[in-house]
Amino acid sequence: EVDLLVYDAMGRLTESLISDELSAGIYRINTTFDLPAGVYFYQLKTTSGKNIIHKFVIID
Repeated sequence: EVDLLVYDAMGRLTESLISDELSAGIYRINTTFDLPAGVYFYQLKTTSGKNIIHKFVIID
């Protein structure tokens, strides 16, 4: 299982983009965020123990 989550700068969950069983591979996610300008973090985590967190910025 794979979860792709988006958090605001205060650590509040703002979006859950993926919560599904996916096989290994390369995926592209096309989405439009309805989020105000600011700093956000995405977290990609798997049941196999991978946990990746990166920052991104939305500019108005």
